[in-house]
Amino acid sequence: MVGTGSRAGDGRFSGFRVNTEDVPRLPAYVARYVLEDPRRRPYLALWTSYTWDAGDRVAMAMSAEPEGEYVRIGMPWTSGGVGSGYAHGHGGRVLVVRRPIHGGSLVTLWRCPSCARPVRFLYFHRLTNWVLVMAGPACSRCQRLRWSSQGRRIPPFGHAMGPLPRRPWDPAAVVSSPAVLEAQSPELARFLAIPGRHRQ
Repeated sequence: MVGTGSRAGDGRFSGFRVNTEDVPRLPAYVARYVLEDPRRRPYLALWTSYTWDAGDRVAMAMSAEPEGEYVRIGMPWTSGGVGSGYAHGHGGRVLVVRRPIHGGSLVTLWRCPSCARPVRFLYFHRLTNWVLVMAGPACSRCQRLRWSSQGRRIPPFGHAMGPLPRRPWDPAAVVSSPAVLEAQSPELARFLAIPGRHRQ
């Protein structure tokens, strides 16, 4: 993610930053699931923590339901780490657009609520004044986020090792009913069943 610092002598970014890989992201395929489901049912997206065996297993959860050509996103709930509790007021509708690609098919994209650009991912954390906070859905640029490879000088040893693999934080499950969640991941279903854990 993007930071609030300035540029170093070599012109590269210098200062506090948070990388996009360090926060959950909502891929556009979730919008496709929601809008193309003939049942018009709401979906639940779940992100697990990086350390599956350490503490809470669900890091973030949110609902997504169809509303015309929009997807209404429920207020995210988080279990700590990158925020905690409910992000009150940070849900909302996001327009879904489709763009032609090579071969004649269409790709489903979000339209960023902040800058109106078609994007593949939405983020719910924003870097402001050296602090990472929960925010309304927007693209990585509007949330002031960077990829880990952006704006950093790579030493010669790093070049010799080749590029490091990116590990974006995508949903661990996207389900349309509690029964589906129970079948796919009983541990997550039991966690969300704890009173007060989730109220979407």
